[in-house]
Amino acid sequence: MNNENPTSKHRPFSLGVYLLVVFGLSWPFQIAGALWADNLPARFALTSISMCMVAVGTFLCGRTIFRDGFVNAGWTWSKPMYYLAVIGLAHLLYAVPSLIAVGMGRSVPASISNEQLIWVVIFLFGTLLPAFGEELGWRGYLLPRLALQASIRKAILQHAVIWWIWHIPVSLGTAAQSNLGIPATIAAVF
Repeated sequence: MNNENPTSKHRPFSLGVYLLVVFGLSWPFQIAGALWADNLPARFALTSISMCMVAVGTFLCGRTIFRDGFVNAGWTWSKPMYYLAVIGLAHLLYAVPSLIAVGMGRSVPASISNEQLIWVVIFLFGTLLPAFGEELGWRGYLLPRLALQASIRKAILQHAVIWWIWHIPVSLGTAAQSNLGIPATIAAVF
């Protein structure tokens, strides 16, 4: 007599099914941002939702389709010093080029508007949740499963190509809206 519950068994991971779910949930928001977002807040919101939808798709796959959970996601709490170092690095990425510009004789803006200050805070801290959603899906869930199916090198290359393809709507939309050499037929679509 078999005491195992058939609904508790997990299905083998399928890259095609995973990508279909994740791209199907997240790309509509990227495409909407590329086609219709005509200002920064709208584009930021749609892109952030798209990044969060990677986590939603990953959750659906891990819990309902493959039923393998998030065993290999690598979630462990680390030392607070490491988190502060990452936030500090984000600030350095802004501060160092600004200091170099000042050293080269360029002037610093006399004042920063409230709107500019709000966007700095949003970009530094408002992207943490959407970025976590993307990291959960791509590096926490997909990469370990690719590494189980192929060598580490091949898994990383597959992962990089998938990640690049996922960003195509945003990249094409930004380029088309900026008229950065996109052919007129593509620019007309975006």
